Amino acid sequence: MSTLPSPSSSERLRRLIFPSYGARSNAAQATDELALAGEQLVLHGADVALLSGHAAGLSHRKAAGRLGTALWEVFPGHVALLDRDGVVVAVNRAWREFGMTHGGAATAGLGTNYLEVCDRAADLGEPEAAQAGDMVRAALAGRSDGRRLAYPVESAARQYWFSLQAAPIPGQPSGALVVHTDITAEKAREQEWQHRAFHDELTGLPNRALLTDRLEHAVAGAARDPRSLALMFLDIDAFKAINDRFGHHTGDDLLRRVAKQMAGSVRAADTVGRWGGDEFLVIAEQLDVSVSANGLAGRLQASVAAPFPVGADQIQVIVSIGIAHLQPQQTTDQLVQAADQALRDGRSGRVDRLRRPR
Repeated sequence: MSTLPSPSSSERLRRLIFPSYGARSNAAQATDELALAGEQLVLHGADVALLSGHAAGLSHRKAAGRLGTALWEVFPGHVALLDRDGVVVAVNRAWREFGMTHGGAATAGLGTNYLEVCDRAADLGEPEAAQAGDMVRAALAGRSDGRRLAYPVESAARQYWFSLQAAPIPGQPSGALVVHTDITAEKAREQEWQHRAFHDELTGLPNRALLTDRLEHAVAGAARDPRSLALMFLDIDAFKAINDRFGHHTGDDLLRRVAKQMAGSVRAADTVGRWGGDEFLVIAEQLDVSVSANGLAGRLQASVAAPFPVGADQIQVIVSIGIAHLQPQQTTDQLVQAADQALRDGRSGRVDRLRRPR
């Protein structure tokens, strides 16, 4: 005998919209399960049809009475009911609490025309406001394409991120639900993974992937004046010997210190990144007579010149640098190879001088 599969957390939570499923404990349990499962609540027009009837013209008390189910109050998203003109006639607890926490009034915007707020924000240059207004107007006209609009909200203490949805109420145009979902945690995770994908885990500097991307943009931007772009290839002299003598932990500490000091010694327009091992690249753009690549290289070497303490010992850190200026028609790979070769040639010249008999 087969049994029907149990409904998902999302399905059961949506059913709680109807008054017959209004037990607060059930709604709270469903929202918890939904969060643990990583699901998102999707509001469909049929789910909200019984919530409002013809919402236009209802007093706040009547609207709140219809919408005062368990789900309305415990739903984690910030939800507002708009009448056919876009006026806010009811909001849930999450909406009220967020507003009051951030300096809003206890009335939480009731009686405010949501569309007018969007239009004013768009006139002030907020990029997402016009799109939000279009989404709400479409919902009020009975249309919805399921779009989600992510937008930031600045406060005195931190930055929040929200996702906006607008769901029409079926039947004659009678209003819409606007749902703002806090996605700050999701955005933070997304930004963390993006940072990890393009930054070196040990030093925090741009990694090879990000360096390659920035170098491609720099080469394209310097097409009219190739000599204004220089690439520096750097490595730490005798780094393997330091690792062998003092251990990899000391080597890692040294790499972190060198990375920090070099990043602090360049201009804001320059990029310092870790190419791999003890090798670093510096992309120096917009060079002119007053700012030369040799001058920047001197600053980089001076920034790491202070002895690096290791227990009772001290390590004198020396960074070797090869410099290559962009040549006409030169590719990014060729520019990197030229800087690497300049580094090798410079080190070879120093070794030859040391080997000459006196």
